[in-house]
Amino acid sequence: MNTHKAQVLILDPQLAGCSGDMFLSALSSVFKLDSSFLNPVCDAINSSFPSSELSLSFSEKHSFKTLHGLQSIITIANDQRLHHGRDVLEAFKQTLADLSLSEKWSNKALEALNLLLEAEAVVHKAKDSSSVHLHETGSLDTILDIVGTMFILDKVADSNLTIYGLPTAVGSGTIKISHGVVPLPAPAVSQLLKRFNFPYLKGLPDGEAITPTGAVLLLALTEGKVIPDDLIMTIDNEGYGFGSKEFENVANAFHITIGTLSKTSHTSPPPKAHELTLELETHIDDATGEELGFLMEELLNLGALDAVYYPILMKKGRPAWSLRVIAPPKLKEKMLEFIYRESSTLGVREQLVKRSCLKRKIIKEQIPFRDQMFEISVKWRFFDDNVVGYKPERDEIILLAKQFGCSTKRIELAIHQELGHKIE
Repeated sequence: MNTHKAQVLILDPQLAGCSGDMFLSALSSVFKLDSSFLNPVCDAINSSFPSSELSLSFSEKHSFKTLHGLQSIITIANDQRLHHGRDVLEAFKQTLADLSLSEKWSNKALEALNLLLEAEAVVHKAKDSSSVHLHETGSLDTILDIVGTMFILDKVADSNLTIYGLPTAVGSGTIKISHGVVPLPAPAVSQLLKRFNFPYLKGLPDGEAITPTGAVLLLALTEGKVIPDDLIMTIDNEGYGFGSKEFENVANAFHITIGTLSKTSHTSPPPKAHELTLELETHIDDATGEELGFLMEELLNLGALDAVYYPILMKKGRPAWSLRVIAPPKLKEKMLEFIYRESSTLGVREQLVKRSCLKRKIIKEQIPFRDQMFEISVKWRFFDDNVVGYKPERDEIILLAKQFGCSTKRIELAIHQELGHKIE
């Protein structure tokens, strides 16, 4: 067993998502940089577009008297929109060449831009990313956001930096883009999150939370990785980058933490698989057993991993039921729609939770019985590749008992006599 220590960056957009300019301000906050640090990036862009007069400054901002950080203020006298992917890529490469970034962060910047262009090409059904016609993402501040982020990490971050993310807020409602009004998350963001299978939270804030540029930076830097359970971290510093919008009851802030991470490594494969699941729960006080049974059965048919209901007491001593559903996050809307349509509840609590799962495998086993052999399906459970238990298929046990004219307990005994020694 070895212990490794390295610098780690945690990108936390759970509160209000993130945007490109929020990356600049959050990173500058966590590394204690002022806006002049990014002057070389602005100068490189202005060198290619002299009339743009692009500049960046930071203002200090706080929210609810508890969160303190920076807000980016980007001014462009003449925003020379780049209308095609090839134009952005050419300007992008020129900016990188002028800055002489290391190969690692230069490649990461190009990776982020290509992710953005590819997502836009899919959304706009363009032939390829070089010919896609750009609107919101064709601004010069897109170059500043992406290149500026990589410039900071290249100059001040540890060379062995590890970056993880946390599920991102995407907001709720609709947004107006050049092609009309569309639901949130914006089409390009939705495409990116789907590509990386990255977890997200839909709800607060009311409006757009994560922008396409924010999404590509989050996904390119983390490579889609969410912080795992077996990592122990000590915090060295944290910072907040604020957006320009004001949300009611939610701070429009992107949180970044930097610290030292200790990871315990094992020579054997990890004993458990971890996955992010969605947990839905609601209380119902006017449903019959038949209605609840139908709810549970159909939720499982729709793809829920588990669904249960159990009795509770509500205010004034009213008997009621608590319905709890565990499902893959991608099925959230389908689950909610069904619960609201088929029950009388007015609201459902939701949260993302991690669950650990033993490896399991179903094997057809041959069991000796009364000078004969019978076959039965058995689900084996493994912890760190060791057998920790098994469970024969109950329906098959019942059929075998009828076939041999004996009790189900006699069939179970024969199975345990044959297989029980395999448990370690």
